[in-house]
Amino acid sequence: MEVLLPAINIGYLILPPHLLSEYYRSQYEFQQTTSRIEQKTLELFMRNGHWERHRFRMKEIYKKKYGTIINAIEACFKDKAVVFKGQTGLHIVLEVITSEKEENLLQKARKAGINLYSLSDTWYRQANNPFINPMFLLGFGGLTIEEIENGIAILYRTWF
Repeated sequence: MEVLLPAINIGYLILPPHLLSEYYRSQYEFQQTTSRIEQKTLELFMRNGHWERHRFRMKEIYKKKYGTIINAIEACFKDKAVVFKGQTGLHIVLEVITSEKEENLLQKARKAGINLYSLSDTWYRQANNPFINPMFLLGFGGLTIEEIENGIAILYRTWF
């Protein structure tokens, strides 16, 4: 399922043919609460090809932002950080090469106005966390190119 517009809670499923009969049997369990007008608008948006054009445009924008955050980290942090590069998404995972505690870095970043997330917070059992260095999840989807570049520079100055 891909969520399109979180504000109106609408998404869609693309099912292989062999699952369609199962979906039709259980479709009422999904409790779609989005208005029919919004659903019909989305249907027309997709049917008329606007969704594909929008996805392509957004893919190019996010590709540029992804490149910007990678380049900014490499330029600022050099050997003091490692980026776990993915092929898609609007976040990167950043390993910071330091002896400072993750929580301290997180507090410093937030004090400087940088929002990021500690990866260790995602582990149910901290003992299973295989990482030695602090690890962070950085989102860039809602930022401009300038905000990404400035944010990474601020983050580096804040931590080092």
